[in-house]
Amino acid sequence: MAEKKSIEKCFQILGLELSASLDDVKSAHRFLVQTFHEDKYPADSPMRAKAKEKMIELNDAYERLKNFFEENPEGYKRKSAGRDGLNGVGDRHRDRYGDEEAGADGGEEMDWQAWQSQQETRAAGAIEEWQAEEQERRAAVKLDEERTQRKHCVNFGMIGAWLVLGLMWIGHYGTGVEHRYTDMSRVEYFKDALAYKIQMGTATTGDVERLNQSKDRWNVDAEKNNGSMVVLVTMLLGMSYVSLFPKPKRLIANWIETGSLSEQGALQGEASVAA
Repeated sequence: MAEKKSIEKCFQILGLELSASLDDVKSAHRFLVQTFHEDKYPADSPMRAKAKEKMIELNDAYERLKNFFEENPEGYKRKSAGRDGLNGVGDRHRDRYGDEEAGADGGEEMDWQAWQSQQETRAAGAIEEWQAEEQERRAAVKLDEERTQRKHCVNFGMIGAWLVLGLMWIGHYGTGVEHRYTDMSRVEYFKDALAYKIQMGTATTGDVERLNQSKDRWNVDAEKNNGSMVVLVTMLLGMSYVSLFPKPKRLIANWIETGSLSEQGALQGEASVAA
C-alpha cells in the first residue's frame, strides 16, 4: 500500500494521470524541468534555492516512475477491483482527485496543450507563493536586524553611561581634593603672611584683602564642588532607576522589540508574550 501511494504521489508531482505512459512521464518531466530550472534565477537569489528543491522533487518522482515502468511495462492502469497487483488504484485516484486528473479512459491520449497551460498556471502560482514567502522572510530578517541594532544600542548605551558616570565621579573626587588642598594652602599662606606682618608691624589692608579673597575663592570652589556632587548623585539615581526598576526596564524591552517607548505598547507586548 505504501508503494502504491508513493507511485500515486509521483504522478501527482508531475501533474499526470495514473494512466499516463512512460513517454508522458518523460515529456512532463522535461517540460517541468524547463519551467522550474534553478538556472533561471541568480546565484544569490533565495528563489534559486526554492527552484532547486522543486527540481529535486521532480527528478526524484521521475526516477521512481522510470523504475516503476521498467518493472511494470503496462503502466499504472486502472484494473478491476478484484485482481492482484495494482488493482483498483485508478478508481481510488478518480475518487480522490476527480475525473479530470484521473482520466476518463486509461487509453485516452493526453491533451498536452491543455496540460501545459494548466502546469504553467500552477507554476506561476508556485512562483508567486515563493515570492510572497521571500518577502515575508526579508521582512522578518529586517525586523530581526532592527531589533538586534536596538538591543546593541541599549547595551552599549548603558555600558557607556555607567562608564561616563564612573569617570565623572573619579574626576569630581580628584578635582575636589585638588581644589580643596590648593585653596586651603593658599588661605594658610596668606594667614601666616598676615600674622607675620602684623608681628613685624608692616601689615597693610592689601594683606587682609588678599586673605579674604583666598577665603572667598575657597568658598566658591566648595559651592561648585557641592553643585557637581548634586548633579552626579542625581545621575546615579537616574541610572539606578533605569537599570533596576521594572517600569523603565519594561519600556526599554518594548522599544527593543517594537521600536516604541509607549507604556501602552509595553503592556500590550507583555500581554502577547503571556498569551
